[in-house]
Amino acid sequence: MRHYSAHRNSRKYAVLAAALFLLALFVSCTGSSPQDNAHVQKSGSAVSGDSIPAESVSADTTSSASAAAESVPESSMPAESVPEASVPEESLPEESVPDEPKAILSDAADAVWVNDTVYDFQDIAPIWAADFSDFGGKYMEGSGALIRQEAASANRVDLYELAVEAYSPIDEYYLYLPADSDVWRFFHMPSLAASADTGWAGEAQQMPGSGMPYLSGADGILYGNSPAGREAPWDLLLFGSRISGTPALVYDEVTGSSYLYVQSQMGDCAMRQLAPDVLHKPYRANTAYSINHAALPEDTSGLLLWQSVDANGGYYPQGTIYTPDSYVEPDDGRPVVFIGTDAKPLSLSRNYTNAGSFSYGYAAVEADGKWGYIDEAGQEVIPCRYDAAPDYGYPAGTVGQTFIATAYPVTDETAVVFRNGECGLIAMDGTLLIGFGVFEDMAPAFENQLWVKTAESWRLLDLAALKAQI
Repeated sequence: MRHYSAHRNSRKYAVLAAALFLLALFVSCTGSSPQDNAHVQKSGSAVSGDSIPAESVSADTTSSASAAAESVPESSMPAESVPEASVPEESLPEESVPDEPKAILSDAADAVWVNDTVYDFQDIAPIWAADFSDFGGKYMEGSGALIRQEAASANRVDLYELAVEAYSPIDEYYLYLPADSDVWRFFHMPSLAASADTGWAGEAQQMPGSGMPYLSGADGILYGNSPAGREAPWDLLLFGSRISGTPALVYDEVTGSSYLYVQSQMGDCAMRQLAPDVLHKPYRANTAYSINHAALPEDTSGLLLWQSVDANGGYYPQGTIYTPDSYVEPDDGRPVVFIGTDAKPLSLSRNYTNAGSFSYGYAAVEADGKWGYIDEAGQEVIPCRYDAAPDYGYPAGTVGQTFIATAYPVTDETAVVFRNGECGLIAMDGTLLIGFGVFEDMAPAFENQLWVKTAESWRLLDLAALKAQI
């Protein structure tokens, strides 16, 4: 019995030694200890650390466990003792945020064209137009004259709103500069016809100080010869839109009232306080002016008429109710004011120092020397981070002798924008449709036909096909 009992105890101690060896191996791999873990699971059975008498553990067994722990390879050491693996610097991701999202079109070779025609032009640009005119005509889409009054000189004092969605009532026309000429001519988009190819030169008048054509006076944008009596589509180019500072939408910062103002060629002036729901869209108001409030009647709701020619034939004598900014140079620090269809100023998110006209629900605005776009609620939908267009703007200053560059207008829910000498195309939802530098130059689209300049000169890109990829 004693022999059997001794043999059984020997087997018991051998089993305990093996268990201790495995326990030591587990501790060395996990960093745990019997004190840290109440129970160690092995083959589904719980082995309690305090159920093993300390005196029953032999020195040989302890040394065997220590040796086993020292023989554990480095990869099995506890996590805190394993040094961090070094990642090559070139494999680390760049933590840079691009200025623009990825472009839908990033290679000119992937462009879809409207036609196979390559236009041998040096340049092409949209035609700037004023917001109001003192001439009526079949191209006026407003509700009629906002001011229509017989003046003392028997001249009519009329004012019309160019109430169209686009930036111009004749946005179907563009200006192009032929490859062999320095005179701008006209291109009609619906017929894809160039004026020089029709037997009519169609030379455009140049804007002072810029070389850019513009809409001006009774002769429209034509230089020398008039389109009167010409066949369509060139008959519409007789366009009456003056650049002398009249007519205008005026905002009086003192009283908070807005006025429509117009002056006839004989110096007869008319001004009417703006009522709600008269205008068809918001317009930039003229705030760089001089209003003689002492000359204003108590009731300004009616039509105000006066003669602004003095005895010597000079214009704008003292005592005139209003002096437009063509005779008072604009204050560069004065913020832009837009008047909405409710006859009140739009609530803008910040001050802007310059702006273009609203076109299809959006207007270009400038802040800190950069251009972006706002909607008709006054919200900035495209941040001001782009440069002005190189060949688009409006005349200002004394009798329009100063050219002020602006960003391009919005057409087809897109805008051609410029940055660091390169152009791109953005959608009003912020999508970058054409990446910067893909084309040498671009001009705003007309009915989803986008002008782009390649190494082969100018072509028309199919904008609808590009939008379909969004």
